[in-house]
Amino acid sequence: MILITGATGNIGSQVIKLLVHEHVPMRALVRDVQRASTLKANGIELVQGEFEKPETLEAALAGVERAFLLLPSSPVQVQQQCAFVDAARRAWVRHIVKLSGAGASEDNPQQFARWHWQVEQYIRQSGLAFTFIQPIYFMQNFLGKDTAEMIAQQQRFVVPVKADFKFNMVDARDIAAVVAKTLSEPGHEGQTYVLTGPELLSSREQAEKFSQALGHLITFVELAPATFKHILLGAGQPQWLAEGVIELFENLDTYVTDTVERVAKKEPITFEQFIRDHLRAFQS
Repeated sequence: MILITGATGNIGSQVIKLLVHEHVPMRALVRDVQRASTLKANGIELVQGEFEKPETLEAALAGVERAFLLLPSSPVQVQQQCAFVDAARRAWVRHIVKLSGAGASEDNPQQFARWHWQVEQYIRQSGLAFTFIQPIYFMQNFLGKDTAEMIAQQQRFVVPVKADFKFNMVDARDIAAVVAKTLSEPGHEGQTYVLTGPELLSSREQAEKFSQALGHLITFVELAPATFKHILLGAGQPQWLAEGVIELFENLDTYVTDTVERVAKKEPITFEQFIRDHLRAFQS
């Protein structure tokens, strides 16, 4: 039995889709069983639980051999994920696959990466078998409501990055493909997988690809990080999140790995394909 957390999100839902195709027995940890009823329709066992209430994790982990640990970034994510690890040990879970972040380390300038590193260390010390999945910046961030609507309605997007700075992004579906492999087949224990997309693109090049796919000009607006942070705070983002987002943009990854090809046995999704696959989100 495999337990999937974050089952209704971009990555968790895709992991489930792939494992259903492989007829792998699964259980999904969800906040609201009624809202996740479509998962049950696919033959997936649903169990209600919340990371904020560690006592609800016991039933979810009972009889589980492998667990996928995914939790959104927050100031309490370290405590919550470590509580999950403790519950997994008590339930005799054999293998945890944790969604982490590229560059997770004690001295990384990004707070998110330092939080991931703390949880990774806790898992290492737990004695449980583990696999750490470390993706870079997600292409799906373009699907955020504000960004997608700006592209659709204003034909532009804003970034706190220099126009010609080339960086890499990864599609969440490729992350899910690697996760599904590590959960469903042996040989991934003790591994750390850094996931990227297949190419480096600048904001200028990203705008060109949007323009080609949509059939009209899409531009980008280069903002200073302080200005972008002010916009995030003005939109109601908490201080810790706004600062974390700025840290991500200030430390974007500029390399390419072959992890998706090597582990998931598939070609990584390009940014051009990502746009085509989500074209309706960017159209007015």
